[in-house]
Amino acid sequence: MCKALCEHFNVLYEDEFARDYLKDIGPNYTYDDLREIAEGQWTIEKYVANYSAPFSIHDTDLLTIRIWSELKYGKCHPWIAEKTESFGDKCYIVLEPVIPWTSDPLRENPEDRDVIHQAYMNFIHSRDLLYFYVDEKEFETRFTMIANWLNSKKE
Repeated sequence: MCKALCEHFNVLYEDEFARDYLKDIGPNYTYDDLREIAEGQWTIEKYVANYSAPFSIHDTDLLTIRIWSELKYGKCHPWIAEKTESFGDKCYIVLEPVIPWTSDPLRENPEDRDVIHQAYMNFIHSRDLLYFYVDEKEFETRFTMIANWLNSKKE
């Protein structure tokens, strides 16, 4: 979805830093690795944001890493927590987990999707962040809804 939206809006697309970081070590990462992943993701986000006007679109950000850390380790590195508390200018597109889970060597938690989804919603609501919620199953419907919403935000 993210890649298709980036192409549609002619903005830079970046791969998730975590995927590149974990491709060599796989699921054998530690709590400390999440800080390194977060720093790499932050650097990429800032680069893309500087070269994608009027907005940038990211598949993942530090909130993903924060929730990942809190759910897996019960804690989050202070640097990640601090960065995620200054997200006032971001808006989130939240996709309800209604499509089938797809296996992937780096993907975890096939049975916890609702818990993860609720963690995102709790964070977004507790900070009163702007978001757009999509509960449709079909890719084209999801894409059109999101593209229309993003177009309305550009105006």
